[in-house]
Amino acid sequence: MPSLELLATKGGNARAGLLSKTLDEAIGQYLEDSRYPSSKVNEIDNRGSTYYLALAWATALAGQDEDGALKRRFAPVAAALAAAEGKITQELLAAQGKPMDLGGTISQTRTSVSQRCGPALHSTRS
Repeated sequence: MPSLELLATKGGNARAGLLSKTLDEAIGQYLEDSRYPSSKVNEIDNRGSTYYLALAWATALAGQDEDGALKRRFAPVAAALAAAEGKITQELLAAQGKPMDLGGTISQTRTSVSQRCGPALHSTRS
């Protein structure tokens, strides 16, 4: 990641370089596993997608051999995230709610959206 890479190269921070390298690996794994979010209800959304990226990054940090302290710190995190995958994903899917028709993706009317979204819409927009 550019900010971590910059910190590593300009600031001489080797740990930032390792974080960048393992995040790159995690993103690659995340994409290979097709863990990106869906716009459909009862499929992985941004929350679930973030869980899978965190799992992949923790796994990459636990699997590297350049920094023993990071390896020891993230091995139990990766194991716990992997062990709880079913529970975490079920809870995230259960939090999504039901599908709703907002009257189109481009030309929704304020009335159709506010009828379906209720008070949440009124509290965020005037």
